[in-house]
Amino acid sequence: MSRFLISRILKWLAFAVLGATMLTGLALVALEVSRSLPPHRYHPLGIYYEAIGLPVHPFLPVEGDRQVSLEVWSADWPVRRSQELSYAESIRNIVYELQRAYPGVSMKYRLFPLEEDLPSRVLESIKTSELPDIYIGPFTPDLLAGQRSIALTAFWGRNARPTCDTIALAYVTMDRDVWAWPIWIEIPGLVGNKTLLGKLGADIAGILTAGWTWEEFIQLARKASAMSGAAAARGQENGGRGSDGIYGLVINEGDPTWFEYLLSARSPAMLVKGDGTPGLDRQGLLDVAGFLEELRKDHIVPPPEMRASHRMLELFWQGKAMTIGPAWPGLVRHARERSIKSPSGPVRPVLLPFPRHPASPYSVPVRVYAGYIYRQLADDWRERARLAADALARIAHDANTIWLMARLGVVPADLGERYYWQDEARLSYEENAFIAYSTRVPATPAATRCQRELYNKMLAGVITPALREFWDGRISREQLMEMIERGARDLLYPCDNASH
Repeated sequence: MSRFLISRILKWLAFAVLGATMLTGLALVALEVSRSLPPHRYHPLGIYYEAIGLPVHPFLPVEGDRQVSLEVWSADWPVRRSQELSYAESIRNIVYELQRAYPGVSMKYRLFPLEEDLPSRVLESIKTSELPDIYIGPFTPDLLAGQRSIALTAFWGRNARPTCDTIALAYVTMDRDVWAWPIWIEIPGLVGNKTLLGKLGADIAGILTAGWTWEEFIQLARKASAMSGAAAARGQENGGRGSDGIYGLVINEGDPTWFEYLLSARSPAMLVKGDGTPGLDRQGLLDVAGFLEELRKDHIVPPPEMRASHRMLELFWQGKAMTIGPAWPGLVRHARERSIKSPSGPVRPVLLPFPRHPASPYSVPVRVYAGYIYRQLADDWRERARLAADALARIAHDANTIWLMARLGVVPADLGERYYWQDEARLSYEENAFIAYSTRVPATPAATRCQRELYNKMLAGVITPALREFWDGRISREQLMEMIERGARDLLYPCDNASH
């Protein structure tokens, strides 16, 4: 063998030995890092998050002998897990499990009455030292104000995310960071009379799979009016104000969701923009007014004396309503519980999506219930923040939370939790189909507090009175549009100047 060839072989061996040594060293370092997580403060992810300005290091060591106190704020739900166990008492299990995982952690779980405006209390507390470590409630961008909220992205790594529904995750994501942990989704729809819809020839499976348009909805509602026979005819002779007819839609006039949905379904522009200025799309408003005109002209909605919210359920269970809504979880839960108690009753409810404008994609005005983490003013805020993130994850995945979601009629945001939740909720095929359809379409963006306040002002001062006059036949659809547009000009103001 030539001296040259021997030299080449020795070089290759040297490179091989060097490479193996480097790989072994890297493996040992990786093993050491994995054993000692969370690692030192100069971990690559830590450097990355520090560079992009996130306020919390993703891996912070916790001293085992330190005593840390965490406080959680949430609503006290009026449900019982058993005859002996209230929701407040069942919370003790979550506290016990967390304190068992972290012996040095004590947790104060404060439950507030459901009627209390807890988001407003949190918003006021952002300016003080009374802010909780964790707040669980409806997601709104306003609660991220004041440099006190902490992005959960800092704890998940660059690519890691919980296995959440895309609608829920998009709802709480801003500037590519996730600012709250989605726990559940509330999806409104309509409760339909399945028995009546079947007689009308409605393709319920098709509606649940692909939705339905405004025109398809109106055609079925017209058939429902025609089916009521002589009683409906008597109502038509009285100007459509008879009490014995069948109505295609009975709505709760006190709930703005129906009108809000119609606007958002026709146009992505909201009634009020984030800065408080009008967001009206005239063509979208014209289309919505035209749809409402069809409902009124064909007597698809009840007359004024039958439109009180308490009459909605009465008409439905009497078989005199094809659909009622908007159906938020409370109404859905009522329909399910009654149908379970009376499975052979004449009215069988089914949860349906809102009809949509044929030229617009279907969108859902969902509400997302989520958990926030807040930075404390104490020196140990980093340690408390990391523990709060872990506690929030445990709360979101706790069996007690899954049970609560099943009782409230809401949908878990985490896809992995839905398997266990379905066992508790015992959903029908139609309910599963409704959820599958509604969670694969765009969601209406979360409104800021200023947007919601101005929208409520518009609702009380302009929209509700205008719709009442419209339904009573005193104004035309053009006049309805003019009243809403004039009200937007008169009542709305920039949010930046709304220091009231």
